[in-house]
Amino acid sequence: MEQFDSNIGIHGPVTSTMDWCEENYIVTPWIAEFYNSISNVAYLITTIIGLKSVRAAGITDKRTYLALYSMAVVGIGSFLFHCSLNKNNNKFNLNTNTLLAFGLFLYAATITLIYTTYRTPLFFQISYGFLALSAFLVPPLQFKHLKYAYPEHKARLPGLWRLYWFAFASYLAGFVLWNIDNHYCSTVRWFRGLVGYPWSVLLQLHVWWHVGTAVGIYSSVVGVVYLRQVMVGREDVYIKWVFAGFLPVLRTELGCCEIECLSKLKRL
Repeated sequence: MEQFDSNIGIHGPVTSTMDWCEENYIVTPWIAEFYNSISNVAYLITTIIGLKSVRAAGITDKRTYLALYSMAVVGIGSFLFHCSLNKNNNKFNLNTNTLLAFGLFLYAATITLIYTTYRTPLFFQISYGFLALSAFLVPPLQFKHLKYAYPEHKARLPGLWRLYWFAFASYLAGFVLWNIDNHYCSTVRWFRGLVGYPWSVLLQLHVWWHVGTAVGIYSSVVGVVYLRQVMVGREDVYIKWVFAGFLPVLRTELGCCEIECLSKLKRL
């Protein structure tokens, strides 16, 4: 990375092993990386949309709510890190990101131990990329199983594949921009200076990493939840694309009374 800021705000000198390409404390002395910090609202927005969606569909599985709330935790951890660039918040941000994918506690603990010992940012990027990649290798296997083991549900596959590729493209786009921001910071900053404010905000590439991963993770969660509902016989649940086709949500063909009765039956 090519970061070389020396600005110091109320949080003191930067102690994190990673200082991203956004210039430090240029908007307010209270937030080290202003745009990188506030862009974490993408995780909170997708969490709220997801919670509202599954509740309206009468989905009560605890694992579903755990996955969605975990997204909010990732956003909060990332906000604290970018807000202060403090090494303690950096560890929290690392933990929340690595724990999200599949809940692999042992993997996350090992990565955290190695990273905090050797303090190599490239190791964090590679390990996180590997974890994210693994999350996208499992769904095709699940789709194949659905196709042959449950042929009565194969009509659902086109919707699942669309959701899968949308999540993959969102995450990949964010990952590419993240790495451009990391390795070509001087060039990115030069372009930002060339176009000037407010257009330079659009060239805060780490912001787009947050947006891409928030949308990608959220879409992956929706896909997993939808697949589970299909497998347990919820024929009424379907995927609807909202916000001009930008986000998927779960909907149900059941009415409010039917959903309430279904929820009561699940609690028995």
